Amino acid sequence: NRKRAILERSTRDMTNQKVSRVSGHRGVTLTRAGTWSVYPCAGSKRSHLGCFRCPEEAKFAANVAFTHWYGTAAALNPVDLAAISPSRLATITATVMAKITVG
Repeated sequence: NRKRAILERSTRDMTNQKVSRVSGHRGVTLTRAGTWSVYPCAGSKRSHLGCFRCPEEAKFAANVAFTHWYGTAAALNPVDLAAISPSRLATITATVMAKITVG
């Protein structure tokens, strides 16, 4: 029962994550400087995970955080992984995980 309650709460938190009006994706916004900023929420906790040059990198970074926080219940942003090099994917993943586990 406790596991089910936790899963239901995390699912509700995930569906309450607002979709940006500018980017159309969860946890990703376009800054005035023209970069894509990642601010995903886990419950009431909001974390800045960095700024990225392209929206695909920003959506991938948000997805890494969502998957870590919500597991299989995460509503992920669609990402074209072919647009990001494998080494860049590894760098983004490592950076996001370091910020999530510290913060």
